[in-house]
Amino acid sequence: MQIIVNDVISEMPSNSLFLASQSDFIINILSCFEYDRNFPPVAKLLQKFHKLSGEWLVISPIHWQATHNDALLLRVGHEFLLSESQGEAWFMELEKFIFGEDIKVHYHNPYTWLIQVKDHLSINSKSVYQLLNKSIMTALEKLDNSMFWAKFMTESQMFLSNNYLNKKLPIPINGFWVWGDGKLNTPTTKKIVVCDEDSSRIAKIISKNIVDSSSIKKFNRQDIVISQNANILNKISNKLINKHQSWYWNNIAYKIRHEMWFKRIFS
Repeated sequence: MQIIVNDVISEMPSNSLFLASQSDFIINILSCFEYDRNFPPVAKLLQKFHKLSGEWLVISPIHWQATHNDALLLRVGHEFLLSESQGEAWFMELEKFIFGEDIKVHYHNPYTWLIQVKDHLSINSKSVYQLLNKSIMTALEKLDNSMFWAKFMTESQMFLSNNYLNKKLPIPINGFWVWGDGKLNTPTTKKIVVCDEDSSRIAKIISKNIVDSSSIKKFNRQDIVISQNANILNKISNKLINKHQSWYWNNIAYKIRHEMWFKRIFS
């Protein structure tokens, strides 16, 4: 069974096997449904989640480093350790950056926002998490034929270079990356077990077969469980005992086989 948690964990259980994680709750869920990890439909899912009209893209705060002939994306997402209030403050900086332009933005969480630009919706951009610790020079050049998005992202670096909010961060936020325009399929019939209301709202966009964890007497090997935080999972821990489990957190993923290691997670 696969368990996706919108939280981080300090370390893997010692008797576990490392798995590839997408470092993001939404993308980890979509990956369980075989969506392309390079071009996941995060924007479309969040557009439906927030009940927004029109087409949107995802925009994420990043730290990147440019040289005379290259550019590296070095930090994104939970690695900034932003609180909700810090995320909202950075979102306000984005609003300042786009002020006076025909651009709309919408807040989702400290690391994931939405952006709508009427005449520039087309973009060829990989997930920001797939570009982490990689050169993005080629990716910048291929974003769109008009170079609108490449200009947008490079200008955002200049705008944020000396931002006062960075005084509170060990690694500064110095740019934005736009991505997430993959195609979202019609809801599947594959079962998703949800542990809270927000997870249920997300799951209903992906599947028609949603089951509340409180009604589950016994989990199946094929079950996908999603939760907003680890504390909620405590309520169903006894039902997970002796199940082979693949855990996907926002900072790490692993496979676990023994009851004792599940207990260790919540000790």
